[in-house]
Amino acid sequence: MSGSRRDYENDVYYEVWRSGKNPDVINYDRVEDHYYNGDPTEAAARDEIRRQNAKLEERDQDERRVMRARIREMEAMEQKLTEGEK
Repeated sequence: MSGSRRDYENDVYYEVWRSGKNPDVINYDRVEDHYYNGDPTEAAARDEIRRQNAKLEERDQDERRVMRARIREMEAMEQKLTEGEK
């Protein structure tokens, strides 16, 4: 293994930042596992980027679910109002 663990972590941080993701939420325990397994920094960065993408996708799905529920509530209220006008 060439380079220190700190250099490895810095390289992963840089790659995550360069991809447009948030390097502040990197799980350094996972990065350390990659380091001791002898994985290249690109593999560790790719893993962190994938995890962030999955979290974003999950959050987006939750937001869509909430918005659909709100739309249904608003449609139900609108229907009650139009029925009350008749």
